[in-house]
Amino acid sequence: MSEPINDGGPVHPHTQNIVYQGAVIGTEQYQGLSLRDYFAGQALAGMLSKQFGTMEENAHDAYFVADAMLKARPAK
Repeated sequence: MSEPINDGGPVHPHTQNIVYQGAVIGTEQYQGLSLRDYFAGQALAGMLSKQFGTMEENAHDAYFVADAMLKARPAK
């Protein structure tokens, strides 16, 4: 069994009110993007500015960088 991936948690979680006829009748929780996905997207943007490798290689490398960034974060 493989180790679960540390995704760093949500980047921009938020709660949104559910409104019906002007009254709040509940709330909806949105977790948003994980920190791992955010880091990977930022790494990928930098990689694509240099235009090297195939898209699949770049995507794989972006998550490799994201995982290294998560590992390097100080413990909470």
